[in-house]
Formats: sequence, C-alpha cells, structure tokens
Amino acid sequence: METTVNRVYTRNIIKILETEDLVNADEIMNNHNIRHLPVVDKDNYLVGLLSKSDFNALRYMNSRFKGFKVKDLMSSPVKVVNPSTKVSDVADLMMAHKISCVLIAKDDELMGILTTDDLLRLLLSLTSSQERLGEIDLASLADEGWVSATFN
Repeated sequence: METTVNRVYTRNIIKILETEDLVNADEIMNNHNIRHLPVVDKDNYLVGLLSKSDFNALRYMNSRFKGFKVKDLMSSPVKVVNPSTKVSDVADLMMAHKISCVLIAKDDELMGILTTDDLLRLLLSLTSSQERLGEIDLASLADEGWVSATFN
C-alpha cells in the first residue's frame, strides 16, 4: 500500500492575510523558521502562497519591503491536493511544476502544507527502516528460534 499525503504533511500552519505588509510576512517567516505562508483573504479563503523565494527579486529593489503588501508578491493560483493523495503523485506534481510545496485541503478547508522537507523526512525514515533491517543479526535470531532457513 502506497503512502498518502495524510501521513506526512505539516498540520500546524501559519497563514497570513493578503493585505498584510511584506515586512510583517518576512518577520513571521524568520521568527518561525518557515519558507512558505499560505495567503488568505478577509473571509479566510485561500488566495495564494508566499514563499521565501518570492522575496529574492524584490530584495534588490527594496531591502525593507516597505510599501508592498503580501498580495503584491504572492503566487496564485496555488497547487492544492487532498490528504488521501499518494505521495508519489504529489512528488510528480512538485517536480513537473518546479515547486517546493503544495497545500493540503479537504472540502475547501485548509488542513496543512506538504514541503520538500516533509518528503525528505519521509525518505529518511524509510531509509532508516531499511538500514535497521539490514543490521539485524539473523544468526542470533536463528539461535533464539525466530528465524529458520534451509540452504541447498
């Protein structure tokens, strides 16, 4: 059975209003050590996504981001998937669109975010599990009656 997004996405997300100043958005990202902020309107409806990478071009024009609002820089529309979506499908989507996150929603309710960091954590946990299996001493398990093998 293939892993679904529900197993790996980040649930505790921080959102920002589209009318907030970019200075505030930058502070939130820095204070919470995050690279993506879902952007909502006054009715809490998802309207975009603000990423740290979005700041790069603007940084050359105005290092303090004064006078700009989140809606001036956010990306829209945003890629959104259901929690039951297969991780492999999301990885394909992210690679095809060269994006580093997707938002998770169900019935128009924003539930979380899946980032490349989440996918790397999953890969690391799977790799660690396989390595642990490789480290099992089969001879001692056989001595204890847990493993039996016949060789011809």
